[in-house]
Order: sequence, then structure tokens, then C-alpha cells
Amino acid sequence: MFPFLRTWGEEWNRAIDDIGTYRRAYILTLVASYGGILFGWDTGLIGGILTTSAFQKSFALNPKSKDFKNLQGNIVSVLQGGCFFGAASSYYISDTLGRKRASLLQVGSFFSALYCRPVRA
Repeated sequence: MFPFLRTWGEEWNRAIDDIGTYRRAYILTLVASYGGILFGWDTGLIGGILTTSAFQKSFALNPKSKDFKNLQGNIVSVLQGGCFFGAASSYYISDTLGRKRASLLQVGSFFSALYCRPVRA
């Protein structure tokens, strides 16, 4: 009665079989897209933090000054540049040191950055 439903069902079954065959490719795609989502979230987060009055007060920033927009652009650019160079160097570091040592180095650098955070006297 409806021949197009039969062909659609066969195509659906083939698509499901392809998911099983190319499972690793689908997982890699999901992980990569999740990384893109996190990068966009970080970029949006830093843009939102720069406009809060608490951040501007803590760092004595005047949003009405001429250089404030340049400073905002520089902060976001440094964030993106750090992401680029961090991603570009991660292959070399993990290939040279190995996965376990590279992970330990990353954790150590993260905690050392936390230790250097600004504190109020």
C-alpha cells in the first residue's frame, strides 16, 4: 500500500548497522563536538565575566574609559591564543612524554596556576 515506507525502513536498518560498524568514528565525533561546545562556553563565560561589576571593581577597571574595550579584546584574544597553543602542543608533549606523564604535567600546571591566583591582603 505504501511502498516508500518499505524503502525507508531498509535505509533505516542500514543506517543503524553503519553506527555499529563505525562506532569509534561516531564516538570521536561526539568527543570533538563536546570540546567545541566547551570552548564556546569558555569564550562566552569570559565575555560575561568581563562585564560584571565585581570583576571591574576587583581589578579597578573603568568601563567608560577609552582603553576598556581594547583590554576586553586582549583578554579574550589571550584566552583563545592559549587554547590554540595548548591544543597544538598537546600532541608533541603526549608523544614525547607519554600519556600518563603528560596528564601529570597538565594537572601540575593547573594546580600551580591555582596557587598563583590573586588574593586580597
